Amino acid sequence: MQTTREREQAELKEILKEIANLESIKISLNYILSYILEKSKLRQTLQESLNSLPTPPLQGWDKVRLEKICEIIAGQSPQSQFYNDKEQGLLFFQGKKDFGDKFLKHSNVWTTQITKESLKNDILLSVRAPVGDINLNPYDKICIGRGLAALRAENFNFLFYAIANNNGLFVGKQGMTFESINIDDIKNTTISLPPLKIQNQIVQSVEFIESKIKLNNEILESLENKKSEILKKKLS
Repeated sequence: MQTTREREQAELKEILKEIANLESIKISLNYILSYILEKSKLRQTLQESLNSLPTPPLQGWDKVRLEKICEIIAGQSPQSQFYNDKEQGLLFFQGKKDFGDKFLKHSNVWTTQITKESLKNDILLSVRAPVGDINLNPYDKICIGRGLAALRAENFNFLFYAIANNNGLFVGKQGMTFESINIDDIKNTTISLPPLKIQNQIVQSVEFIESKIKLNNEILESLENKKSEILKKKLS
């Protein structure tokens, strides 16, 4: 018959074994994820996508100003007395503080004075230091302040990746306190624009990699939650 100490040791051994199994899976997934991330750095992924296409990358590509391919909306800040946390009006975003990896997060600030609006799938561009950071707007409609500009394009996915892949595309001017760009700087910025078919192929390639990364992250999070559940159950 087992003593209390022996039972406790057996239970601890069981816990450690379950956690070790989870950690083993996590290590394997992290290795796979690291490989995917290494192979899918946005610049490298886009370049590999371009190189794999039958059409030479620059054949049929146009150098165009942004004002020719998207509507550009400069942000304007409401007066602070119209801000609220009671969900009245529209969500308000002042700058890049609430940027996520790709999509805008929640600001928890609303405004009843609507100055400049951004619509769903607009590319939000930080126009104050750090200049050039971008996110996609996942909300139907928001209000944007002077730290942001919205780029509204039909093929927004390609434009998003094209900007993200081009470090230094937007060069700000150093003012008294911070670096910034204005609406004319954005309008006159040029990018290389391939035919629509190639744009769509590039977007599909990058989104495939992103879906793999997202799936791995979800599995890793699930394993971490499972480990917490085991510890809570066994040690309670």
